[in-house]
Amino acid sequence: MFSWADSNGAIIRRPPENARRAARRAQFRWRRARNPDIVLGGRKSLAGVFPERTADPEGSERLIVLYWMTPDPIIVREDTPLLEVWDLSRQHEVRRFPVVRGDDELCGLIARTDLLRVLPAGSTGELSDETRAELARHKVADYLRREPVTCDAYDHIEDVSRRFCETKVGAMPVLNRGHLVGIISETDLMRALAELGYQGRGGRRITVRLPATSEPGQELLYSLVDLCRRYHLELLAVLTHPILDESKMVATLRVDGEHIDRFVQALWEEGFRVVELS
Repeated sequence: MFSWADSNGAIIRRPPENARRAARRAQFRWRRARNPDIVLGGRKSLAGVFPERTADPEGSERLIVLYWMTPDPIIVREDTPLLEVWDLSRQHEVRRFPVVRGDDELCGLIARTDLLRVLPAGSTGELSDETRAELARHKVADYLRREPVTCDAYDHIEDVSRRFCETKVGAMPVLNRGHLVGIISETDLMRALAELGYQGRGGRRITVRLPATSEPGQELLYSLVDLCRRYHLELLAVLTHPILDESKMVATLRVDGEHIDRFVQALWEEGFRVVELS
């Protein structure tokens, strides 16, 4: 069982990855609330990495990488045998590992798929003793991806999402002042999109096509807000994006209240085309 040492030197066994991730986020938010100068990971080399930042997980921090990344990821080093990487990947259900040297100096990234260059075709489960011995003979240094695409802990998730699309990578190590502080994946960004659009508060989702008028797009959005106010609806979230030649816009709203049906009828009357209601 892979383990890690806390700040007091005690050895703690790792729980499953999803539980560990949630627990670390909760612990980090609690500790930052008590001490804004606290840093992620608990490693000595991270001292002072976040001295001027304050945590606001219910506000602007929900839009930055720091809130959605996996903090203090499992790391490997250049001299780590590939067999250990394989075992860690299966044990913790992790597909990618930052590679570091010294005190959290990032030197690369290695993914489970990189091991396929050594593994026999079709290897997915338990490996034979011969295959495990072959993996043990190879080191991470010979198979890692050097100079991986990275992002900063305080980058906006919109910018990072665009970088994912441009570079076609599956995950990015997260740095702050040159120190490795986390990792963020495509799955994390999809979760961010789902949670930011839903806000965890129920209500109903309505997607509308904005009418083709000469009004600026923001004026049409103001009209949607005015309609919400008229029917005493709480506007939980709103997302907009262009369609076709980018001269038309679609807006997705999540609203809550007693008069949603009347609100939808009013949308049609005001020229908004309702294309989805759930």
